This record gives sequence, structure tokens and C-alpha cells, in this order.
Amino acid sequence: MLNFQKYAICLLCFSISFERINLFGLGIDYLSSKIAIVLLITSSLLNYPIFQKSKAARKLMFPLYIYFFMLCLMSFLNVNDFSYSYFDLPLLLNIAIFYILYSSRSRFPGIVQAGLFSFSMGVLILFFLQFLGFKWYHLGRAVIGELNSNAIGFYALVSLLFIMYCIIDKRVKYYKYRLFLFPLIIPYLQMIFASGSRGSFISIIVGFIILLGFSPMMNKTYKTIFFSVAAYLSVFLWFLYFRDSVLFSRISNVIDANDISARDLIWYKIGDIMMENNFIFGIGKTGYDFFMASSFLLEDSVNSPHNVFLEVFAYTGIFGLTIFGTFIFRVFNDAFKEKNLNGNVLPMTFIMPITIFLLSSQIFNHKIFWILFAFMVLSPTISSKKAGQISRL
Repeated sequence: MLNFQKYAICLLCFSISFERINLFGLGIDYLSSKIAIVLLITSSLLNYPIFQKSKAARKLMFPLYIYFFMLCLMSFLNVNDFSYSYFDLPLLLNIAIFYILYSSRSRFPGIVQAGLFSFSMGVLILFFLQFLGFKWYHLGRAVIGELNSNAIGFYALVSLLFIMYCIIDKRVKYYKYRLFLFPLIIPYLQMIFASGSRGSFISIIVGFIILLGFSPMMNKTYKTIFFSVAAYLSVFLWFLYFRDSVLFSRISNVIDANDISARDLIWYKIGDIMMENNFIFGIGKTGYDFFMASSFLLEDSVNSPHNVFLEVFAYTGIFGLTIFGTFIFRVFNDAFKEKNLNGNVLPMTFIMPITIFLLSSQIFNHKIFWILFAFMVLSPTISSKKAGQISRL
């Protein structure tokens, strides 16, 4: 049964790339991940003794439980004719995924690494689906099936950083396959450029600097060679692709015209709504939907805040923002501890892309963020591991 759970985790991570693609013409949203989640929950129930009841687990899970309760409560209290769904099942499932992955490391210390490898292979298949008629363009940005451009960019970014980590750190299980993994950098880069995601592009640069600059596995000579090659590739990509791309145009708009896709208008509106209503405990998702749909900005639709902290503030007020902020702080703090104690820089590398998406997009309904959270808090809680070691499957 333990192996069943291990494979269920890997299957879930692999399936994320295809949950918005109608591969078999069945027209069922999130079909691949629904099957994987059922298998994961079933295997977890059969292996319930492995779940952690430690102080570290309580510190991580308690803020999530409180936030979820507040979200459902405030949404219930603000039910209206326009928006009446107050129970956020996708968020609850993602919290469960985080808890299962976090707890599973007691028997499989390297399980989240195996999950990230499975995820990266799924994204690679997503790259090849572009050539089978699943890719189309919206405003010049690549969309695959119903998977939007920002998601494509972030998926490729996570895969790229993980593959680079496997290539440069000999303590990782997949290091022995580095010669086969190195060519995968190209398709992941192509997906990021095609997505036009500004956050993913910035995260590549910062992530590359952190992986190479702080990795204890690379001496100065190797670092110099890698940075030189990276500089050469950057110039090559600039003239070949980047300077005429949608991505460059979008970055230029931010610099020259302060264009952030009208998100600032939504942010100002949220501020006005919260000052006129319950800014301490929020107005729930139902209340937010009602007020935003009634505003002059949005006509017949509801726009996302495109900022997780503002989203939490609108739904659950200052109270919920403090609770959720506590969870994020503890995750990031563990990532820094992992670097200091074990020399593992990858969790710290994920801080930048996650922060960018916290400030400019959404995370609650995207499983990959909760898998990354589990990876970032995983190793610091394993007291039996020596400093300098990285857990393997």
C-alpha cells in the first residue's frame, strides 16, 4: 500500500499538465487530476498511520485550517443572488494535497523530489502537444488547450529550475542522468518565451543566479563557465528571438507605460470596497464577486484581484491576511533553513517565482504551488538527516 501511495503522488504531479486539456474528447474538466486525486486520497486513507502529528505539522497546518474556516464562514455570511457558492472545494483539496505530501516524507523522504521530476516530464509532453494542434495564441501569447499563458510559463519555469538543479547537484538522485536532462532546457525555455509571462522570465534570471551562485556543489571554475555560457546564450536568444517577441513587448510596456494589464484599477477598487465594508474579517468570496460584478469596471463578469494578498484581504480581512501570511512566512523560512543546514538551494530558488505570482496572479486553485510548498518545508523537518545530505527516494 505504501508503494501505491508513492505512485499516486507521482501520478498526480504528472497529471497536472493535462488537467485543462481535452485529450480524449470527453469534455470533462480536470479529468486527469480528478482520477489522480481519487487514487491519492484512497492510498492515503489506507496508510493513515504515516500522517504526522508533530509540532512542526501543527505549526504549518493550523493557519491553513483557520484561513479555510474564515473563508467559508465569511462567504456564507455574504451569500447573494449573484454568488452563492461558499464552500471552496478546490482549495480544500489543495490543502489536503499539501498535508499528504508533507506527511508522506516520513516514509519516503524524497517523494516530493520524485513528484517534481514527474511533473517536469508531464510539462515536457505538454511541449510536444503544441505540435499536435493543441496550441493556439491569444493576443500573441501561447495557450495549450484551456491552459492559460501564465500557467504555461510557470509550469515550464518550475521544470527548468528543477532540471537545472538535477544537473548541477551531484547529491540528487537524478544527477546521473544529467547528460540526458541537459537538452531539456531548450523546450522549457521555448515554452516560457512563447507564454509571454513576465514573472516567469524574471524568475529564470533570479533562479539561475541563486542556483549557480549559492550551490555548494560548484566551485568557482564551474560557476565561471556556467555564467559565461549563460551570458553567451542570452545574447544569442536576444538576437534570435527575444527582441521581437511578445514577452519583450510586455516587459517594455511595464517599463515605458507602467502597463500592468489594468490590475491597478482592480486593486484600487478592492481598497474602496474594503474601506466601506468589513475590512477586519472581509466579505468572503461571495461578497467580493457581488461588489466587483456591480462595479463599473467589470460589466458582466468578475475579475480576479491578480494579487493573492489582496484576494485574501478582500475575502477574510486583516485577520485572514495575518493568518495566511503566517503560513507563507513559515514556508519561506523553512526554505532558507534548508539552504543553511543542508546546502540545498532549490527550495530557496522557488521563493522568487512564488512571490511574483503571489503579487500578480493566483495560487489557491493551482496544485503546483501546494506541491512546491510541500517541497520547501519538507527537509527541515527531518531531524534524522545529516547536514549536507539531500533526501532521496
